[in-house]
This record gives sequence, structure tokens and C-alpha cells, in this order.
Amino acid sequence: GAAPYNVKHWEMYNEPDNGDVGYASVGWGYFGHEPQAYVDLLEAVYQPIKDVDPEAQVLFGGLAYDNWEPYGPFVQSFLDDVLGIMQDNASYPFDMMNFHYYPVFAANWAAYGIDIIGKANFVRAKMAAYGADKLLICTETGVRSDCPSSEYCGSDEGQSRYVLQVYSRAQAAGLAISVWYMLADSDEIGVPRDGLLDANLNPKP
Repeated sequence: GAAPYNVKHWEMYNEPDNGDVGYASVGWGYFGHEPQAYVDLLEAVYQPIKDVDPEAQVLFGGLAYDNWEPYGPFVQSFLDDVLGIMQDNASYPFDMMNFHYYPVFAANWAAYGIDIIGKANFVRAKMAAYGADKLLICTETGVRSDCPSSEYCGSDEGQSRYVLQVYSRAQAAGLAISVWYMLADSDEIGVPRDGLLDANLNPKP
């Protein structure tokens, strides 16, 4: 990426394991039931991006990999399907595997480790099973500060505590990148308060 932005990381769609057209209509990926199409996309963009900037990193779209069909919009088989196609092709046209993690789904991964570590361990083992030796990152994690305190949601104080917990655990899991979602709260009524800053860009506790 050229100045002034110097972009080095290119993510190919948000949550491409989505299989619901309604979510797709507001900008999410829509490859959940079309794994070959997603592989085709990565193959089409990978080398051209590298040709323009050899230092650029092509990211697998951040996988929700939770809240699966039929109760949610995401397709559980998507990761296996995509990695299986890549293994058959002996080509893995991305530099970093990318997932999202929210502790509301912690129970899905508890058998593999605590909190974000469990999901990281699972995804890394899945990559190894298909011969994909790539860095692992998480481009969405966090908790809200505007609901009754629990394991996955809480007050300003609970949110502040989770920042320390999840970043320490992300380091312990060997994640190359971890990103809190999102930076600042929206001032729209009914929008969850996920930010580390309030809607006026003042830091929370």
C-alpha cells in the first residue's frame, strides 16, 4: 500500500461463512454454501496483490464460525469445505487465517481451552489437518458494557477487565494479531455498546 495509508493487510470479506441472503444484503460475505466460489476469489486476488506489493498480507475473511444454521446464519462446514478444496489444489492463497471470537459462544470451545484460546486451538488444529501452515489472527473480539454482567457481557468495569483477559489469552494462544470490536460506541438507540470509547470518543474506565 502506498502513502499516505500504507495498507499492508487485505481481508477478503467479513464473515464469508454467512449463508443468509439478508446478512449479505447489508455487506457481509455470502459464501457459506459456495466454498468453491470463495476459493476462486482468493485465487483471483492473491497474486495480483502480491505483484503490486510483495509485503502485503492477504487475510482469510474473518470467520464467525459460531451461531450456525439452522439457528443462525453461518455454515459450520464452510471452513472444512474451503480447506479441503485448497488441500486438493495443493495451494493456499492466503497468508493469515482469521476468525472472530465472542465469549457468548465460549461453551462451543471450552473443551479446547479457556475463552479465545479454545477457539484458536480448534481452528489451528483444523488448519493442520488440511496442511495449511498459516499465521492465525482474530480480527473481532470483545464484550458489551451495557447489559447485565455475566461471563460474556457486563458493565464498564466488566468490559475493562475483559480487555486485559482477552488480550493476555490471545498472546498465550499465539495469535499474530487480535483486534477489539469496536473502537467507539455508536450514539444510535438500540445499538450495543461494544466500544472502548464512548460515542463522544472519551475513554471508558
